[in-house]
Amino acid sequence: MMSSSERKRVAVIGSGASGLPAIKSCLDEGLEPVCFERTNEIGGLWHFTENPIEGQGCVMKSTVINTCKEMMCYSDYPIPDDYPIFMHNSQVFSYFKLYADAFKLRDYIRFNTEVLTVKKADDFVTTGRWEIQSQNLETKETKTEIFDGVLVCSGHHAEKHDPELPGLKSFQGKVVHSHDYRDPQNMQDKRVVIVGIGNSGGDIAVELSRIASQVVFDFSPLFIYLFIYLFIYLFIYLFIYLFVCLFVYHRPDSPVNGALHDSPLNGALSDSPDNWVLSDSPVNWALPDRPVNWVLPDSPVNWALSDRTVNWALSDSPVNWALSDSPVNWALPIAQSIGLYLIASQLAFA
Repeated sequence: MMSSSERKRVAVIGSGASGLPAIKSCLDEGLEPVCFERTNEIGGLWHFTENPIEGQGCVMKSTVINTCKEMMCYSDYPIPDDYPIFMHNSQVFSYFKLYADAFKLRDYIRFNTEVLTVKKADDFVTTGRWEIQSQNLETKETKTEIFDGVLVCSGHHAEKHDPELPGLKSFQGKVVHSHDYRDPQNMQDKRVVIVGIGNSGGDIAVELSRIASQVVFDFSPLFIYLFIYLFIYLFIYLFIYLFVCLFVYHRPDSPVNGALHDSPLNGALSDSPDNWVLSDSPVNWALPDRPVNWVLPDSPVNWALSDRTVNWALSDSPVNWALSDSPVNWALPIAQSIGLYLIASQLAFA
């Protein structure tokens, strides 16, 4: 066994969903990991905080993960059986803590420590080593160290994207970025425009539609083209899957019959190995039923609304700024397309 002085040192930046298994993998390979975490807790995005922190991503209070636990768990530490298939963010965070404690990963994490710079060491050409400068956010002490490798596990939700939108600076209402959105408080009976239809935009729309007087969605035409493509792809995909089910799976003498039925994915999709649960799809099915108005980017822009007290919830998509009361509801075909696509993907690869 190599001594600690002989082991290669690897810097791991971030102790979230990627950082924790990175530490574990380094230990499994006989490396010496040093993890830099600028907050006081593990979990990254899944460590919910009531107040927004600049440079730190965070889920909403109501966020439920859209990946089933059988697919998202670490291979060396299954999620407890009593956890639901699609977990609330508090349960995801709890699982990360269980994982870190089980393998004593906290011993290798420097909390409240921010990485300032990462650059090649002077002898990088011959050794491949890296120089990292970090700062303790409590003592303000800086430190420079040399590492044999660097694993960047900080994710892509830490910094928010603020698009340049015409008229935004003169708008008199409240502007909230999805990065800073936590819950629907103070949105009662407000008129809300949501720019962008990513995961954050969809969840915020559903949540606010229950208490706001009006919710208007604005999204890019690229989104429509994408789902036309997905719909065509899904149709072909489902046709092949139904062919297999009807002409192969249900034939008593087919070897595929037993293979599909005994597949671990079959039981993974529900609590019963004989039940393919469609209701547990990670798609937010509440969206089609909510009173949300959908606007296309080429709709007539009405800047008279810019002086009204309207709350704007911005998601990450820098799409065109378009206001309209168009009652066109694109939610149903979109939600159905996503849901069927994801379900078919899981079933076909069983």
